[in-house]
Amino acid sequence: MHTKQKVSEMVDEVLTRQAQNRARQRGESLEDALQAIMETEAGSQLKELRVGPHGEEGAEQWQEGLVQERAQEREEALGWSAADRPTSHPGEEEGANRG
Repeated sequence: MHTKQKVSEMVDEVLTRQAQNRARQRGESLEDALQAIMETEAGSQLKELRVGPHGEEGAEQWQEGLVQERAQEREEALGWSAADRPTSHPGEEEGANRG
């Protein structure tokens, strides 16, 4: 991922790399390999990501937002609210990670 890269550009790179690997491994043309990858569930999800609302967003910004979204989903699954958020992991002593 490049600093100024858009999500759509990142997706194109991933799909191209996957197609090149498949073409090399199976002796397929690049076009056939790309078509086969696009027909998989993962390829379909990448295609949706490329043309979806995040396609023109900066890849770095999108990934940061994704990390925050997943953390919030985990908290909600555990029944936590922002006030319930633990400050340290169970079993860790205060300041154990300080050098």
